[in-house]
Amino acid sequence: MKLSILCTFTMLSLLVFVFSVLPNNELVATAENGNKQITIFHTNDMHGHLLNNSNQIGIDIIASMKNIESNSLLIDAGDATQGLPFANLRKGKDVITLMNAAGYDGMALGNHEFDFGLEQVLKNVALAKFPVISANTIYRGKPLLAGINGNNGEFFIKEINGVEVGFFGITTQETAYKTNPNNVKGVTFEDPLKTAQNQVDKLEKAGADVIVGIVHIGNETSSKLKSEDIAIEVDGIDVLLDGHSHTLINEHVNGTLIAQTGSASANVGKVDITLKNDEIVEAKETLISKTESLTYKSEVEVANFTKKISESQGTSFNQVVGRTETPLWGATVNGIAIGRISETNLGDLIADSMVWSAASQVKESSYENQPIVSLINGGGIRNSIPEGIINRGQVISILPFGNILFLKEVNPAILYDVLENGVSKIESVNPKTGFITGVDGRYPQISGMRFEFDPSKTAANTTDTTKPFTKGERVTKIILLDAEGSDGEVLNRSDTTTKIVLASNNFETAGGDGYTMLKSLTNIGEGASLDIIFEEYITKLTKAGDGVFYYPVSKSRSRAFTSHVYYPYTAAITIKKGREIVANSEVMYTIDKGEPFKGKTDEKGILTIGHIKSGPHSITLSSKGLSTYIYVNDLIDSTILNSSLGSEEYGNVSSYQFNQRTTRNNNKLQ
Repeated sequence: MKLSILCTFTMLSLLVFVFSVLPNNELVATAENGNKQITIFHTNDMHGHLLNNSNQIGIDIIASMKNIESNSLLIDAGDATQGLPFANLRKGKDVITLMNAAGYDGMALGNHEFDFGLEQVLKNVALAKFPVISANTIYRGKPLLAGINGNNGEFFIKEINGVEVGFFGITTQETAYKTNPNNVKGVTFEDPLKTAQNQVDKLEKAGADVIVGIVHIGNETSSKLKSEDIAIEVDGIDVLLDGHSHTLINEHVNGTLIAQTGSASANVGKVDITLKNDEIVEAKETLISKTESLTYKSEVEVANFTKKISESQGTSFNQVVGRTETPLWGATVNGIAIGRISETNLGDLIADSMVWSAASQVKESSYENQPIVSLINGGGIRNSIPEGIINRGQVISILPFGNILFLKEVNPAILYDVLENGVSKIESVNPKTGFITGVDGRYPQISGMRFEFDPSKTAANTTDTTKPFTKGERVTKIILLDAEGSDGEVLNRSDTTTKIVLASNNFETAGGDGYTMLKSLTNIGEGASLDIIFEEYITKLTKAGDGVFYYPVSKSRSRAFTSHVYYPYTAAITIKKGREIVANSEVMYTIDKGEPFKGKTDEKGILTIGHIKSGPHSITLSSKGLSTYIYVNDLIDSTILNSSLGSEEYGNVSSYQFNQRTTRNNNKLQ
């Protein structure tokens, strides 16, 4: 059923409800004007973020939202069971258990539900006390989840306030390479558009008054299909509860409301639907932020259950494994997943640990004297590390997938293909700002080599089967690095004889994220899981540094060469202590642990730092006895970036505002 009226429907501030007795004697709340109200709370891409803290809404609060609001349902759009150590310790089981306790009414499979393997998917779905669905996920000729918990695996209908609400599930076709491909052997992901229309037809025939798609599709520019395409091409969908792209969406497209909440339980979505004579007159999305969630009281039973599980995990996760003198940036910073579009120092460090581990594996073998390089996809790095002590829980949260180190023998020609795939989703360079766009999980974080690429040249195509295979012409140079990180041999693109050891992991070597050129190569060794290797390497560096190690914010291992001329830039940083603006106050700061400088905020709490060398930097700030640090980078566009300050003196200048960061001694500056 499409929305018959898209304009806002104004309700009286005080509504008088009457109760109509249905044939089955159920009481239905109906407004005096004959309208019915229902509410759907929704989450997506929680990735195990279920604990209530300063940055995320706990599942105890989410449960409270549903319990307080009459005539409401609670739905998740996928990627709930994997991510943080809290979720991974028992392969998603604890997440499903808590979703049961919170009263979830339904869920669609996300691609990361498959990260623990197909068998674990089925175990987790069987544990759920609510329908888990994915109509386009087919195994052995039928929906993968058919028959589990009495569900058909495709759709379900929930009656709420006398309204029959039909839900169908769709999982992104990118799952074929956005989980370990070995985890989905024998599974196919059918056309979301055709599947969605088929599901709508089935739900209409079954008598659904409202039709809701729970779609793990997203709106990333690099994706072949977006949720808005479903809204445009499929007739009869009233609401699409979306996931996958970790973005905020609240828009009507072709009469369909599309809503997505971001990720990591930073927000909860609330869709309010008003019907009159079984026709929708309004469907409206409201985003409940962490701050707004503070008005809800915790659901005590859920909170206690969560605490019990968390405490049982605490001893192992709190074990200290090292200490860093500098923040290690790797995941989402200032609204953009930096590891998916550029080199990061955490990506460099993890890649270093892979080369280190590979070197010990090939020692005294026929591969010992071959150059060793490493690659990890930026999308596989799921968090950042604050300056200070590093514990095991942080390591696992960064590398949560349990991926194993795989060694393959490659040659320069293959290595060029590998890196071509890595930068194939980079889209463009803004001629005015120099911003590089095109976020994708395949972006290569590397060690043992560096490379240069030109985004204006032809990109490789390794995943879109509707288009011809393209090898790509963007990577213009690959240079091997010596043990000190200095340039060595420049590799020839046509060289198929020089032998090189590539240390990667079982996700990429199985063809994940488009690295299909690695799939057919013979393994020459397998190591431990990446989190264990990284933990051991951090401990090694910490001991070598007499209790702490330093790592620069960039080692210039991947360089985009463009026609844009980059000048020093200015960062305008709004500083807050809690919610209070720190105005007209002295601030001490350093750039990349360099010489300290003294600045002062203006009446709006803005500290202006000029003449910053183009590229990424860590800025440490101290004010009013508190310390924090931020990441700045004039090469990357972000939803947080404001318009150019227009200063000719500094050339390409951008203004930044930053959210709060974890700091030393747990003090915070927002």
